[in-house]
Amino acid sequence: MAAIVRRCSNLLIQTNVDDEAHAEAPALTRHLLAETGATWVIVTAGAFGAVAVSQSELISVPAFPVAVRHTHCAGAAFSGGLIYGLRARWSMKRSMLVGSASGALRCARHQNAPLPSLAELTAFITAPPIGAASQEMQVMPWPHSSVSCEIPQSRAQ
Repeated sequence: MAAIVRRCSNLLIQTNVDDEAHAEAPALTRHLLAETGATWVIVTAGAFGAVAVSQSELISVPAFPVAVRHTHCAGAAFSGGLIYGLRARWSMKRSMLVGSASGALRCARHQNAPLPSLAELTAFITAPPIGAASQEMQVMPWPHSSVSCEIPQSRAQ
C-alpha cells in the first residue's frame, strides 16, 4: 500500500486520534509522513487541537473551546474547513484554523444543524473566547522540535 501511495503527488493525509491518545498525535504524523511521503499529514486530536507536518514545516492549532452537544461529524467538519482553505490557496495554518473552528461549531450545534457558513466561521475565529481573561497559548506539544505555530486563544489573525 505504501508503494502505491508514494506515487500520488501532492498527497494530503488526515486522520485522528481520540482525546485520550492526544499525546500520540505528533509521533503519528511523523510516522505517516515517513511511510507515505505525503506532502502533508494532519492529525486531529479532538479537544487538544490538531497538528500537521510536511518535510519542512510543523503546524499546531488549538481546538476552540465550546459547550459540546455531540461530536458526530466533527472530523468531517474539520476536513471541510481544511479543504475549503487549501482550495482557496490559503496557508496550511489558516486552513487548519478554519477546520478547527468548523469542527468546534459542529460540536456546539444541534446534531441536525447545517455546517457553519464561511461568514459564521470568520466571526467565530475572530471573536474573543467566551470567559477568557488571558492571552495564554494553547498548543499541542511537539517533542523533539523547536518549531511550532502557536495561535493565541484570542484567535486574532
